[in-house]
Amino acid sequence: MSPGEKYKPSSPVIVGLASDAEAPSRFAEFLEAIFANFNTVFPLQAARYLREAFFKRLVSWVVGAAEFPKGLKALENVFAHLVTSPISDLKTQTVDMLRTDEVFLKEGSREREFAARVLKRGLTEGPGRTTQQHALAVSAKP
Repeated sequence: MSPGEKYKPSSPVIVGLASDAEAPSRFAEFLEAIFANFNTVFPLQAARYLREAFFKRLVSWVVGAAEFPKGLKALENVFAHLVTSPISDLKTQTVDMLRTDEVFLKEGSREREFAARVLKRGLTEGPGRTTQQHALAVSAKP
């Protein structure tokens, strides 16, 4: 086992993100498309559940990659994209998660450092547009 393999996470998503420089950007766009369609495709109660599960999964990926620096850096790029998303709901909820989820509040933790880096990188962008506007724009593309 090579030294880098010691901390390789079990999640194939994290490994995939870390293996290609373009993967974090493409994956973030994929996540945006999923999020944008929660409210347009599903009933309100289902959409609420899916959003909650969506953010829990994001947190679990960060926790799973905390000991895998290359994976954590790739996730930082994904999260930086999400906190600068043109979808204002996604941007706001991602920022709120980074500021309030207990995983990101632990003093001296890699997760807290991760959240601080993402927020520093991402909060200088301009305002986004609504989830519904993004979903309509995506669905209107040929």
